[in-house]
Amino acid sequence: MQLQSLKPRPLAARKNEGTQAIARAFQILRFVAEHPEQDVRLRDIAAMINLPSATIHRILQALRREGALEQNLATRRYKIGSSYITMLEEISKTRSTSPTHQNVRVAYAQEHGP
Repeated sequence: MQLQSLKPRPLAARKNEGTQAIARAFQILRFVAEHPEQDVRLRDIAAMINLPSATIHRILQALRREGALEQNLATRRYKIGSSYITMLEEISKTRSTSPTHQNVRVAYAQEHGP
């Protein structure tokens, strides 16, 4: 029996590997952010995002470690974390100060707190 060597994937396919994890993390962040009225479970995310639960779990844990998400340990549910909110606030300070942007920030603060 002759062994065949594995051919490396084309460079174009390998370029997306690192960015795929980032894209998946943003998919999860978007989903959690779209549900501020209730914290979400891993199974809620898995039902809406076509990824294996193990992959979602690893991404959730990484986002939690970075403060982008917070987890209620009693319910095991996730919500947007304070460091993510702080980052968005800092970005919004350096962006446009047009009345539209100010109205969006005020509405967000009224709905979610300062």
